[in-house]
Amino acid sequence: MLRLDILSRIFEIRKAGFTNKGAAMMLIAATRAIRDVLPDAVVCVAPDITHPYQERAEQGLWHRAELIRYGADLGRVIGVLPKKLRRRYGFITLDEVDVVFDAAGFAYSDKWGVEPSIELARLAKRLKSTGKRLVLLPQAFGPFGSEAIRVAIGEAMEHIDLVFARDAISYKNLVDIVGERSNIRRAPDFTSTLPAIEDAVVRPNGERRIALVPNSRMLDKTSPPEGALYVTLMQRATEKMRDAGLFPFLLIHEGPDDMHVGERINAGLSTKMEIVWPADPLVAKGIIKGCEAVIGSRFHALVSALAQGVPVIGFTWSHKYEALLGDYGCTECLLPLSGAQAAVDETLRLLTDDSLRSSLKARLVRPAEDQRDATHRMWSEIFQELGICCGD
Repeated sequence: MLRLDILSRIFEIRKAGFTNKGAAMMLIAATRAIRDVLPDAVVCVAPDITHPYQERAEQGLWHRAELIRYGADLGRVIGVLPKKLRRRYGFITLDEVDVVFDAAGFAYSDKWGVEPSIELARLAKRLKSTGKRLVLLPQAFGPFGSEAIRVAIGEAMEHIDLVFARDAISYKNLVDIVGERSNIRRAPDFTSTLPAIEDAVVRPNGERRIALVPNSRMLDKTSPPEGALYVTLMQRATEKMRDAGLFPFLLIHEGPDDMHVGERINAGLSTKMEIVWPADPLVAKGIIKGCEAVIGSRFHALVSALAQGVPVIGFTWSHKYEALLGDYGCTECLLPLSGAQAAVDETLRLLTDDSLRSSLKARLVRPAEDQRDATHRMWSEIFQELGICCGD
C-alpha cells in the first residue's frame, strides 16, 4: 500500500484532459502504463477545466498544485504548507514531481501558435535544472514555419530526455531543426492498447452500424469553402451508407463544438441521424468496435477503429491523418476536401461494398498487431531510460 508520507516516484501527465476523448484516452493509457510498472506510483495532473474532480478521482489522479493567473502561478502558495497537510488533501508541487510525461497530442505547430512551444521550452529548462525528467509521449509535431516556434522547439529539445514523434513527417519536422538525435525517436499513438468497454445498447436489432464522427477542426482549421464541402461530404456519405443498407449514426467524440457540427450535418438530411454522445472514452471505443466502419476526422476515433480492425474513411486537416492511415496500410481511405463526385463515391464504395469492406477489415489485423507491439516497446524504452525495471 502507498505510504502517503514517502512518495519516491511521482509522475505528472500534462496536456491531456477529459474534455476531448482522445486526450482522455492518452491520459488513461499513460496512467495505466506507469502503474503497470510501479503500482504504488503517484500520478498527478494540474487541475483545470479539462480535469474535473470526479474524473480525476475515478482515475486515482492527485492534484498538482497549479493556478495560473496573470502569468503567475498562485499554486505555489500550496508549497508553503506542511508536507503532511499537502498529502492529506492530495496535493503535489512541481518540485516534488520526478518525471513529467507530456501527452499533448498535437500542440507544437504553426497551427496552434507560438505559446505552447515557448511554454514547453520554459518547462524543459526548469525541469532539467532541478534534475527532473521530461518525456514527450508520441504526438504530431509541426509544421514549424514560424521562426519563434523553431527557436523554442530547438531550445526544448536540448533539455528533454526523450521525444517520440508519431509519424515520419513529425520526425522530419523535428530533425530539420536540431538534427538527428538519440533522444528523438519514432513510436505510434499509444492508445491502441487500451481495452474497449463494449456497449450493446447501440447495436439494436442486428443493425449494421456506421459511426460518423464530426470534428469542428474541419471547419476552423480549413478554409470556409473546404469546411462547407466537409459538411456536404459527410451528408453524402450518410446517404450512400443508407442506400447500401447500412445504419449511419453520429458519434460525438469531443464536446459541444463537435455536437454543433453534427447538428449542421443532420440539418441537411431528410432523415436525421441518431446522435450518440458517451461520457466514457472507453465506452466510445466499445461503440466503435461494434460498428461496420467509421467515417470521420477525430484522430483517436480513427485510431480506436483501426486498432480494432474496423475500416475507416478519414478526412484530414493535418498530416497526422494521412500518416495514421499509412501506418495501417490504407491511405486510399483518406477522403480529401477536393476531387470530383465520382472519385468521392469510389472512395465511399470501400465501405458500401461488402466484399471491399471485408477485405479492408482483414488487412487491418497485422498492422494493428504491429502498432500494439511498437507501443509496448516504446514503454520499455521509456522506463529503461528512467532506470525503472519493467520485468519480463
